[in-house]
Formats: sequence, structure tokens, C-alpha cells
Amino acid sequence: MIEKNNRVHYPLNWYRRLNKKSDVVKYRIGDEYVVIQFSRNDNLYVYDYQNSGKDRVEKMKLLIEEGRGLSRYIHRDNLFDEYSYIIKSKWDQALLFFVLVLSFR
Repeated sequence: MIEKNNRVHYPLNWYRRLNKKSDVVKYRIGDEYVVIQFSRNDNLYVYDYQNSGKDRVEKMKLLIEEGRGLSRYIHRDNLFDEYSYIIKSKWDQALLFFVLVLSFR
């Protein structure tokens, strides 16, 4: 967590997009979840063990580290709508990350 101008920011990392066709833009990896931002909007999609399944989340983590295949995996296996939460506003984003940080400690 980083404070800038009295605002709390939870940094997302840029997805490497090695194949240049991915619609995944940014991500954040947690112990039991991943957060993904797609190019179509600023919404953040949270996939966690409880709702998406441990194997799927771990596969997403591997694909994130490789920098390729994440978007294809999500769309091919119909995971796009199997997210746990969708975060639409900046306030919601800050609140959810606060909850995630506290719940996975």
C-alpha cells in the first residue's frame, strides 16, 4: 500500500502481453487471489480460491508470470464471469483491497 497526496493506492502491475493480443492490462497477485484489469474498462476483477477455485487461480498466477496466455485461458475456459468481485469505482477498489489485505494476513 502506498500513500500519495493523502490517497491510498494499491499498485497493480502491468501485464507483459508478450503476444500483443491480450486484453489483460494490469494485475495483482495475492496469496489466494488475483486481480485483473482488462482493456475494455477500468473495472477490476477479483478471482479467488473460494469462488473461482484454487487450481484456476494458481493457473492464472503461472500465466501472469509467463506474460502470455492469461486472456486466452480466461475466455477459452469461460472464466470471465466466474470472478468473485468486480470493483467499479476507485472507492470500491480501495475498500476491497483493504478487506483483501486484512483477510489474507
